[in-house]
Amino acid sequence: MTSLIVFDSFIGDTKLIAYAVSDALTDFGEVIVKKTDEETIIDVNVADILIIGSPTYHRKPSGMVMQFVSELRKNNGNDLPFVSFDTRYNTASWMTGSASKWISKKLGKKNYKLLLPPESFFINRYNQNLEEYESRRASKWGQQIGEKYFELKEQQIDIGEK
Repeated sequence: MTSLIVFDSFIGDTKLIAYAVSDALTDFGEVIVKKTDEETIIDVNVADILIIGSPTYHRKPSGMVMQFVSELRKNNGNDLPFVSFDTRYNTASWMTGSASKWISKKLGKKNYKLLLPPESFFINRYNQNLEEYESRRASKWGQQIGEKYFELKEQQIDIGEK
């Protein structure tokens, strides 16, 4: 299994989550981690699973993640599985918005296959750092991603493996 993690990060919290997920996924195969920016070329065709993360900014993903998701082609016939995550304040999502829900909605419309529900990781409102337990939770979530992928593969459900 080749996992492709694509993320944006303003102050480093989303990057920490991306790498915690990456570390957990190395038990299941190759992991490629890419930060969205104007110079980076990201080819999703190398992936068996796509993972996209973003800080929640004005109730949505960062501009770079929104652009990346918008530029992805409609996934015809491949059913590439994906998951999404965000970092945001530990407040109800109806107040803060959720980048991961936005990403999941957009990719679902492009025929990508949602593997697990969108996930939020929380930032302390006062010091702008991740809550102390979030890196461990991200590692466990990465483990769940790998387990779910192989569970579906064993059931011979089409999950778009290369």
